[in-house]
Amino acid sequence: MQEKQTEPSDSEPPPPYEASMHPEMQPMFQKELYYPPPGETVFISHSHPVIQQPATYNMGQSTYVIVAPNQGLENPPPTHLTLAIFVTLCCCWPIGIFAILRASSCKNAIGRSDQQEANRFSKEAKILSLWALGVGMAFNMMSLALFVTVYALFIIPSWGM
Repeated sequence: MQEKQTEPSDSEPPPPYEASMHPEMQPMFQKELYYPPPGETVFISHSHPVIQQPATYNMGQSTYVIVAPNQGLENPPPTHLTLAIFVTLCCCWPIGIFAILRASSCKNAIGRSDQQEANRFSKEAKILSLWALGVGMAFNMMSLALFVTVYALFIIPSWGM
């Protein structure tokens, strides 16, 4: 004999949720405070590459190893990001977008302490930005010359009619 299942009414509260019933619904990573047991070595790090030896601190029975983040270059080249953004907005956006990408790559190379790549990307960002500035200025000059020509040939003579 089958039991007849009834639909819950709006006045009844829903059944309690039990996390053990649905393990697939539990989050994969739970943020919990972690306190190491005595005598365990703990590594504290950042996502940047390490450029120096980690520092080790013994506190009681636990050992903490602190890994310092990458400090970048001592004399980094300019990224030319401001110029690249300016020429993208004001002059020639197709070339300016590539200049922004090169300036961003330069910034990433500085963060990796890669002097050679940072210099190369800085130079490319500057060249692309100057090209965008030149193309934008040439286009604006041609537009102005066309406007003046059309104005002088067609607009001014129509005033005399």
